Amino acid sequence: MRLKVTIKIDKPLRRGLKIAMNQNSSKWVDIKYERLGDFCYYLGRLGHVDRDCNVMQVAQDEVKEVVYKYGP
Repeated sequence: MRLKVTIKIDKPLRRGLKIAMNQNSSKWVDIKYERLGDFCYYLGRLGHVDRDCNVMQVAQDEVKEVVYKYGP
């Protein structure tokens, strides 16, 4: 299913959401975005790329391996 939505670009993009199937169960659905501009895969925000991310650079200094929360 494809949807066209408006989003607040000052907040991280959602990776997915839970959809209620019936009263007792729900299902996690991943969200895939198309045609994004500069996107930071570490923070999930628009406006800069991960190689220019100040937050990720600080995290790299503290730990050896940085875990990305978002993927292509």
